[in-house]
Amino acid sequence: TTGPSATITGTNTLNIYSNLLLSPGFTWSHTGNLNFKATATGKTINTFDKTIGSNVTFDGIGGGWELDDQLTISGTLAMTNGTLTLGANNLTLSSNTAPTRTSGIITATNTNARVTFANTSAITLPSGLFTSNTISKLTMNGTGGVTIPQDLDVTYNLTLTSGLLRLGNYSLTLGETGSVSGTPSASNMVATTGTGYFKKIFATGNTASFSFPIGDETGTTEYSPYTIDF
Repeated sequence: TTGPSATITGTNTLNIYSNLLLSPGFTWSHTGNLNFKATATGKTINTFDKTIGSNVTFDGIGGGWELDDQLTISGTLAMTNGTLTLGANNLTLSSNTAPTRTSGIITATNTNARVTFANTSAITLPSGLFTSNTISKLTMNGTGGVTIPQDLDVTYNLTLTSGLLRLGNYSLTLGETGSVSGTPSASNMVATTGTGYFKKIFATGNTASFSFPIGDETGTTEYSPYTIDF
């Protein structure tokens, strides 16, 4: 069933002090600011895969929100206070304005948690955006690319569909069971221009080869993968 139908619209600020549950029959057309203001943990967000076009701010001191399904935000995300936990869900950020952070944080350490960047202009992430600077699964799916502001661990999977993951002077570490998906090229790779490294953890006794999907942007952007064959 689709449940009740309604259209959420308008440009005024909308403050949510508890859970957010959108029925499958709801249409989200609201373009004002959407603020999550809870000051307690245990709050949930379920949008039934709708894209939230509002600028979204998490700003509840002591607040904690967990996704019950996928969340796509095309407006700007601000992690001011509180913790957003992805659980086994995907958070997609497609704004061409980088997320901001004061004290809030995103926990993306569940085995199936995935963060997808779909921006079409280059952005640089703020420091401390993710708990333990760790994302279980990361997807690059926007031509703009993303620059990391500090060392970042990707535990299980890095998917390179579109856009550059720019390391600058920081390192990306892929976990022991981590894999790379996609078809890397000069337009979708890990750009190691700077002093940062792409590192891979290997299990003792590993005999499989691994290809680092790396390149640089010095002058002409070039894809120059490096393969280790044990």
